[in-house]
Amino acid sequence: MDLNQLRCFVAAAEELHFGRAARRVEMLPSALGRFIRLLEEDLGTRLMMRTTRSVTLTDDGAAFLKEARALLTQTDALAAKFRTRGRNQAATVRVGAIDSAAAGLLPMLLHDFREQRPDVTVQLVEDKTIRLLPRLLSGRIDLAFIRPPESPDKRLEFMFLFHETAVVAVSDHHPFASKKRVTIADLADQPLIVPERRSCSRLTCRAMRGRHKQRPLWVIRVDFGMSAACPVSG
Repeated sequence: MDLNQLRCFVAAAEELHFGRAARRVEMLPSALGRFIRLLEEDLGTRLMMRTTRSVTLTDDGAAFLKEARALLTQTDALAAKFRTRGRNQAATVRVGAIDSAAAGLLPMLLHDFREQRPDVTVQLVEDKTIRLLPRLLSGRIDLAFIRPPESPDKRLEFMFLFHETAVVAVSDHHPFASKKRVTIADLADQPLIVPERRSCSRLTCRAMRGRHKQRPLWVIRVDFGMSAACPVSG
């Protein structure tokens, strides 16, 4: 039994839906189900009854849920306490950032920060939101500039910073080029070249890499947000 298995079980027990629980813990439903099966095998009892339409807790599952929540709360509090202690003692701040924040936002912030705290070393990790959040929870970084996930983890504090602008470009020969306005709904069936889906905030699109090589001459804009996240202090 490990903490990952406990977190998967608590998420599934609270959501009573493997799809929602998997999104909450940022993994595939099949992986979440595997963690729960391993936990059940280790405990030697069935914690959940699962069908294609429903998920329910067994009597053992309901009893175990209460104990698992208490254990995770205690574990998170202990980790937060020592992360805070380590940050207070160390002269190094480990910052994670998505690509757009690392290129556009952080240079200005770091310039001002270094003028005020020249004694502190800043280590920068550039990666996608989905990979920065686990680093933040494990204590490998202290702060992250990310796009907010659909289901924010309660163990993290999020502070909204600003709206970021994404750009969609088409060739001057594209049917959209003659339009005065284009909506998100218009893009639903269009092939797009985009980052992987989980890096695109809430924009849902179909990646068609390398299929169209038109010169981008015309653009529309879509706004979405950027946030800063850090572990909740214990």
